[in-house]
Amino acid sequence: MKICILAAGKGTRMGEYGKKINKSLLPIRNKAIISHIIDSFEDSDEFVIAIGYLGNQVKEYLSMAHPGKKIQYVNVKNFENEGSGPGLSLLYCKDYLNEPFYYMPCDCIIHTNLNNLPQTNWIGTTKVPYDESNSYCNLKVENGLVNEIRDKQTCNSDYVAFSAPLFVKDHEIFWEGLKNNNKIENEHQISNGISSLFKKSTLTAIDIKWEDIGDLRK
Repeated sequence: MKICILAAGKGTRMGEYGKKINKSLLPIRNKAIISHIIDSFEDSDEFVIAIGYLGNQVKEYLSMAHPGKKIQYVNVKNFENEGSGPGLSLLYCKDYLNEPFYYMPCDCIIHTNLNNLPQTNWIGTTKVPYDESNSYCNLKVENGLVNEIRDKQTCNSDYVAFSAPLFVKDHEIFWEGLKNNNKIENEHQISNGISSLFKKSTLTAIDIKWEDIGDLRK
């Protein structure tokens, strides 16, 4: 299995730490965030990692911390200017992901065992407080399937938030949708790819136990 981790952004929500260290390398319980993510998957899995801001730090760290892992690095040229965002970073990785794959952001830690989960399109979800919902990609679920998406909008309890990961089986459908670069908060998000999955195929919502560590407070 291939897993794509996006570690290209500047980590502005990490305050002064984000200016000096790539967000994915910040330590949680004496272990870099990206190491927690890698250890969530099987030893034989392969990784595609998008790098940009302080990208050499990521490469140097992983060469020492995970020397046996098969890792393909993808340099994201636009990681902070107009049109940048996770959707664009993921598109940079497309040539290495023309097959079923996992997508993982670099600012969360998964506590759910990913073995024996369905090999259909599925997305990790969780409930978040109402006053925090506008920081997430929010999904409406009926009979276990996603049927609506509201990205970076305040949503009531009828919605759940995309936590992580996203497993993309129908990759052609996903990539076709992701090419639509409608911007949300001036960024190219991945929600267009997610929308394409549930509109043209099916997308199962699975409750995932996780830690959101996307900002300095968390």
